[in-house]
Amino acid sequence: MGRMGRTGALLVAAVVVSATLELGVGSPPVEGAAAGAPPVAGALYSWGISFDGQLGNHTFSGPATCADGATCSPSPVEVSLPAGVTPVAVAGGGNSGYAIGSDGNLYGWGERPVGDGTAVNRTHPVRVLLPSGVGPTAIAGGVNSGYAIGNDGRLYGWGSNWAGQLASGSERSSLTPAVITLPGGATPVAIAASNATAYALGSDGRLYAWGDDAQGEVGNGATSSKDATPTPVPFPSGVTPVAVAAGQAAAYAVGSDGNLYAWGDNYWGELGIGAAAGPDSCSGVPCSTVPVRVVLPAGVSPRSVAAGAGSAYVLGSDATIYAWGDNGAGQVGDGTSGSDPVLAPVPVSLPPGTDPTGVAAGGYGDGFAIGSGGELYAWGSNSTGQLAVGFVAGPQTCAVDEPPYSFACSPEPVLVPLPGPVRAIAAPFDGGYAIAAAGIVGPSTTLHLVSSRLRSVAVGHPANFRATVSAPDGRPQGTVQFSVDGTPWGPPEPLTVRHATTTVTSLPVGTDTVGAAFSSTNGFLPSSASVTQVVVGHRSG
Repeated sequence: MGRMGRTGALLVAAVVVSATLELGVGSPPVEGAAAGAPPVAGALYSWGISFDGQLGNHTFSGPATCADGATCSPSPVEVSLPAGVTPVAVAGGGNSGYAIGSDGNLYGWGERPVGDGTAVNRTHPVRVLLPSGVGPTAIAGGVNSGYAIGNDGRLYGWGSNWAGQLASGSERSSLTPAVITLPGGATPVAIAASNATAYALGSDGRLYAWGDDAQGEVGNGATSSKDATPTPVPFPSGVTPVAVAAGQAAAYAVGSDGNLYAWGDNYWGELGIGAAAGPDSCSGVPCSTVPVRVVLPAGVSPRSVAAGAGSAYVLGSDATIYAWGDNGAGQVGDGTSGSDPVLAPVPVSLPPGTDPTGVAAGGYGDGFAIGSGGELYAWGSNSTGQLAVGFVAGPQTCAVDEPPYSFACSPEPVLVPLPGPVRAIAAPFDGGYAIAAAGIVGPSTTLHLVSSRLRSVAVGHPANFRATVSAPDGRPQGTVQFSVDGTPWGPPEPLTVRHATTTVTSLPVGTDTVGAAFSSTNGFLPSSASVTQVVVGHRSG
């Protein structure tokens, strides 16, 4: 089996509002701030693949073309939350995203269903239809499914139910949030979700799991095609789970004893036990059907944990991020890549002096970390712009050998350009989301404007003007507004194969300024230019 053969379906992220310990794959929405502190106004940014609307900026197309001809944005673009609404928390799942807004509503976008009562892909955030008066306090995303803890103390789920993800006793999906009941009257404290398995920490101190169990993801000592009943995950005697994260086919929990536990798939060494074998076998694949201890360095306890497709990350008590598992795209972040998995946690090579405060995992071979100053770092695959550095052709090339396959990547963390400090991160399948200070982001453009009249033009004679819009990567789409001496000339002209033209039929005598301003419809930054045109009172020579 090739190294990339099983990294094709995910993802997962969970966010808990006002938590003192990171509970889930994404970072808390107020990372680096005191628990309970009021959220700082900012904006929500997205990058990566765009064909299902997961950028959330009113388009199915991105400013660039990525691997396999897919459209994407290799630079951050702003997610179009409703006017006046700022993001409080964010989660990614599959090809969709979710955000808690400052208005107390939950919003979803991307691949259907997003919980708005329809089976329609959404290119911008729409309200998830929680019951009237119920606001979200935590969110998580699976593949074609989502979850939220309501301020009424109930757990809600929506979307696909083929593996019992909604714990409803049937395989019928739900287009709107439905109540998921935990055993014994327990109420949910934290949630996480993977492809088709969900997890909830209960008020009774137990961790419950349900859904797909083919690789032992439910963690109850057995495997089955699906388990639609929330089932307690057994931990060693005296150990209580205090945080949970879910990857493609493996799950993780921080224990009250200061250890990190893992269960599920171990094909890529996801369990972090120093071996890719066993301890169990799930349909011929190495796995563990109950939690086993991840081999962290001596004296290091987990502060937060994140998981992706075949790899996992933990922020340790020594202010170091450790990674293990699949490293075909350099997603372990230690400067290496290749066909052999990393079987035990190794340090991610963040820049010297970086004190990380949060970590997240992307669905297709990527890791993300927030630095103590709010800077965001990314590493791993860049085939669909997941690194958000403005291009998809590097900065390095990673390769796997079964079959031969090479792609853009960075085995070392690179800085993601965002307008200001990052407060939360999450990831869908092939990209990322970040809550950061508001500002201008996106791929830059250059507009070049020329006149058909190289010298002067006689009054009353027309002059043609041609605007050409270019970008370092990708093809800008949008319109160009021409103007004469600061006054708009006609309606905006559509950009066609990077060009827009207009004819000015009459210019006043003298030296006139003709301008052109580009506005993008697919995530590029605006640009403008102007030229002067001399107009004389007689036919020019």
